[in-house]
Amino acid sequence: MSHADPRIAADLRSSSAQKSCCAGLFRRCECWLPSPKGWLALAGFALLLFYAITKTVYPFLAVNDPYPDGPISIEGWGGGKAYATINAEFQRHGSPLLFTTGGPIEEDSMLADYHTYAELGAASLKRLGFPSDSIQPVPNLPVTRDRTYSSALALHHWMIEHHCVPAHLTVVTSGPHARRTRLLFQKAFGDATKVGVIAASDGSFDSARWWISSEGFRVVTGEVIAYAYARLLFWPKPDDAH
Repeated sequence: MSHADPRIAADLRSSSAQKSCCAGLFRRCECWLPSPKGWLALAGFALLLFYAITKTVYPFLAVNDPYPDGPISIEGWGGGKAYATINAEFQRHGSPLLFTTGGPIEEDSMLADYHTYAELGAASLKRLGFPSDSIQPVPNLPVTRDRTYSSALALHHWMIEHHCVPAHLTVVTSGPHARRTRLLFQKAFGDATKVGVIAASDGSFDSARWWISSEGFRVVTGEVIAYAYARLLFWPKPDDAH
């Protein structure tokens, strides 16, 4: 029967003691780190990833996919660019009605006299020369979350009550909000109506270089997070359709 060398056993005990401390609660481990060449490769990959994200994320969010028929709806808070865009679309669609949506305006806002963003949108369209009988504001009740979905749901309920639920609906909204708007309107309307969308230009920042301004970075990154939430975590309540 062979016996281990006492010196080897002592070395093993010493090595084990050096790799742990605090009564064995912590242990020292070896790890791999990039070499200078490895760091260079990682930096190159990070730059390529940044370039791909900055060039693709805005076009992905600001999707344009309108339907050539059916009514048009505009989110009342969309701003001047959205109102200007809807003029050409209204003429092209030949739609008899323009719907404006949106909830209550904050009481301390300079626009509080309009009461809701739906009414603000209707007033803005009238100032642009649209006939009053072609504009239908559809406000929704106050909500603290899922405001776009609540606006879409209010519009869907109005159409059900007036027996005018269309096969196609095109929503005009602001820039990178477009993809999320279409998703939430589709969730509100269900399969009976196909929802298209038009992304009006956002004049507050350069869409081709959105990451160089604080406003562009805030809006685009916020919409990425909000779209992920709407796609993965938001589900309508079963009684919403009623």
